[in-house]
Amino acid sequence: MGVSFRLRRPRVLLLCVLPVLALILVAALAPLPFTVAQPGTTANVLGSDKGQKVITISGAPQRRTSGQ
Repeated sequence: MGVSFRLRRPRVLLLCVLPVLALILVAALAPLPFTVAQPGTTANVLGSDKGQKVITISGAPQRRTSGQ
């Protein structure tokens, strides 16, 4: 019993560690489509641009905001 357990233990450990390492690798290298990976211009979405509101909402009640 002792010899059999000693031989199986590294295999079981390897079978547990390999999928975890694969998941970590995929998570680290997977592209995230909802993030910006490069610098760019910023916009004040609470204000207006060239006299027109940046965000318009129709069909719902609106409240004024002053931003932060």
